[in-house]
Amino acid sequence: MLFPRNDLRRVPRHWQVFGTRESPLTGSPRLAVNPANATLNFLYAILQAEARLAASTLGLDPGLGVLHLDSRSRDSLACDLMEPVRHLVDAYLLLDWLSRGPLKREWFLEERNGNCRLAGEFAQMISETTLTWRRGVAPFAGRASHIFWASTKRAASHPSPATRLTERNRSISKGGGGDPVATPAPKSPTH
Repeated sequence: MLFPRNDLRRVPRHWQVFGTRESPLTGSPRLAVNPANATLNFLYAILQAEARLAASTLGLDPGLGVLHLDSRSRDSLACDLMEPVRHLVDAYLLLDWLSRGPLKREWFLEERNGNCRLAGEFAQMISETTLTWRRGVAPFAGRASHIFWASTKRAASHPSPATRLTERNRSISKGGGGDPVATPAPKSPTH
């Protein structure tokens, strides 16, 4: 990880590498100990929130997963809906942000236990990507809704539910495509 030269004396050595997703504090990705993984966790949290909202908007229970095991502590369907969009988050952080220029020391805080956190200004900048993740997850949430609807007994006698997130039925009637396509990740702001 690159930091400006004048910041290097204030940057812990373990912050200068991406390392593994597994935190030494938890044995899981939670409580990241370096800026890259802390930022990735934050972006995934935004994506999960958007997936949760998309499922709820379509009348789906975000907690009832298909691929992820149901758990009281997570919204498993939201995690399922994140999967086809997760690579966009990875590309945004790894290929765009981190390759464009140095991170700034003031964007991150380190707690007493070693947990690395995003500072307010940087968290706000990263939060501005929310609309991209919403647009990315919407087609997959809509597709899941239609798949679930088609598996019910009443599907043959009732029209499928509206596609409120993507307006898919409207675009198909006007000659547009019907397959989900994720939107490209936003460009990082200039450092």
